[in-house]
Amino acid sequence: MSQVYKKKKKLYEKERRKLLVTLWLVNVTDVTNHNVTQMLKKVSCILILVTQKLQRSHIMRILGNILITFIYICE
Repeated sequence: MSQVYKKKKKLYEKERRKLLVTLWLVNVTDVTNHNVTQMLKKVSCILILVTQKLQRSHIMRILGNILITFIYICE
């Protein structure tokens, strides 16, 4: 494997873990408008970071996970 690929993969894993932690936080927080707004800001910040460094397929998968999480919260 090339060094560049290894670096990108490592970076992706790191960002993905951050995102998963944020999504988990979204799941466990009380759903008040303020909390959801705060979490959305965090998620969007991480997404901006992730989108600069990842392939499109990864981004779509992450966005799908976020959507599923928010649908789950809002029920």
